[in-house]
Amino acid sequence: MYSIKDDYLILPVIIKTNAKQNSIMNIFDGKLKIALNAKPVQGKANQTLIKFLAKMLNIPQSAVEIIRGDTNSVKMIKLPLSIRDELDSLVLLYQVQ
Repeated sequence: MYSIKDDYLILPVIIKTNAKQNSIMNIFDGKLKIALNAKPVQGKANQTLIKFLAKMLNIPQSAVEIIRGDTNSVKMIKLPLSIRDELDSLVLLYQVQ
């Protein structure tokens, strides 16, 4: 679901904006599908995504970087390699559903 490059992880995500609340929906086509309660204007959805992932993975917002898909619903997120175990647990939780 994610890939490892050098000393960081690349996590593909699909974003659904204008949701009632921020939440992880499921895993679809090898990507983590996330609902955000932000509109896709002026980078608000991207900012909300960064805050949400940082909170879910218990890392600083500065450790979450969108490296591809700034203006697209499909994004590639760069995360520190040190959170691999936390990410594995999160992915496993949503693969079971």
